[in-house]
Amino acid sequence: PSVKRGADYGGAHPDLIDDSYHCITLHDTASEDGFAIYVLPETLRYMKLPRRTMMLTVANEDMAPTFRPGDIAIYDPRVTTITTNGVYVLLLRGQFIVRRVQKKNLEITLTGENSSVLPIEIPAKDLTGSPDDDSKLQVVGRVIGKISVGNV
Repeated sequence: PSVKRGADYGGAHPDLIDDSYHCITLHDTASEDGFAIYVLPETLRYMKLPRRTMMLTVANEDMAPTFRPGDIAIYDPRVTTITTNGVYVLLLRGQFIVRRVQKKNLEITLTGENSSVLPIEIPAKDLTGSPDDDSKLQVVGRVIGKISVGNV
């Protein structure tokens, strides 16, 4: 594999990044732009994570105690439709959120694990795979794991 030079990566050490690494993006709730974490394919296989894994830093208590502020939700961005109940990363009105999703017939129910978060019921037709439609809820990915930060 060819080694990329530091100038190509904003001054990163040139010997640490090459074509054999996979990039995982870690972002916050305001944007999909974030920080790059480079890992070897063997690391992803060992952790049982897909190649295109992404991570979101949780900002609030909506999903506590499962996710607390600062925890990192690991998600699979290839999953952009809700086919099964589970925990998903969603884009709602320009903000990334983590919610437990239940699909019932033609409705989707979004719930937080924190009892102060009221469930939201939306028609399944209001889901979109397009990031261009701010008026609808976009499924960004299915949560497949977490990293607890500061909750020892």
